[in-house]
Amino acid sequence: MSIATPLVLADQLRHVLQDSGIWLPPSSSMYRDDCDPKGLKGFLCLTAVGWIFTVLFTYTGFLLLIVGVFWSANLGQVWARVRHQLR
Repeated sequence: MSIATPLVLADQLRHVLQDSGIWLPPSSSMYRDDCDPKGLKGFLCLTAVGWIFTVLFTYTGFLLLIVGVFWSANLGQVWARVRHQLR
């Protein structure tokens, strides 16, 4: 969870740095200027920063959060016990 939280918050930090004028576009832009990022086509319009922060960091962070919750709740053992009882 200590790795997942900063990963999930990385894109929000990018937005804060952009809004405060610390990290200025175009190096901090999420989308390319020559593209219309509406709908699912938005994935095709992402810059390298957009892919890294939005896709890689955010989705990896959420995946790690889910794994951490399942791990801390011992859901693997619970699932194995339920499967055993159902047989």
